[in-house]
Amino acid sequence: MLLEALIAFLIAALALSGLYEAATTALAGTEIAAGYDQAMSRARSRLDTVCHGATLTAGQSAGDDGGGYHWQVRVALAQTAFDALGQAGGPDAARRVGLYDVTVEVFWRRGHARRAVQLASEAVGPAASP
Repeated sequence: MLLEALIAFLIAALALSGLYEAATTALAGTEIAAGYDQAMSRARSRLDTVCHGATLTAGQSAGDDGGGYHWQVRVALAQTAFDALGQAGGPDAARRVGLYDVTVEVFWRRGHARRAVQLASEAVGPAASP
């Protein structure tokens, strides 16, 4: 009878340790998902600001976004063309516009692991003079 109780206790302990491990793994996964969600929100906001909030210029910039998140923005001129509406007014009214590739990366650390999200888009803006 004592042996049966000991075996039952051992089985219960193994089952509880398995449940504990599953719960801690699920909690860690939830924390990682929350970090990605936060980073995506920050990346979308940064991308919207770059594409719609300011004059586009080719280059790279980076900064600290607070809360352990950092960002990096790369803007590259992909193509240059003349604005058809500008050309309709004559040669003096012609404007050069550019298609820019915009990439935003938001990264952070969780423990020793570096995690990152990256969003890319295209935007139209004035092209630099040749």
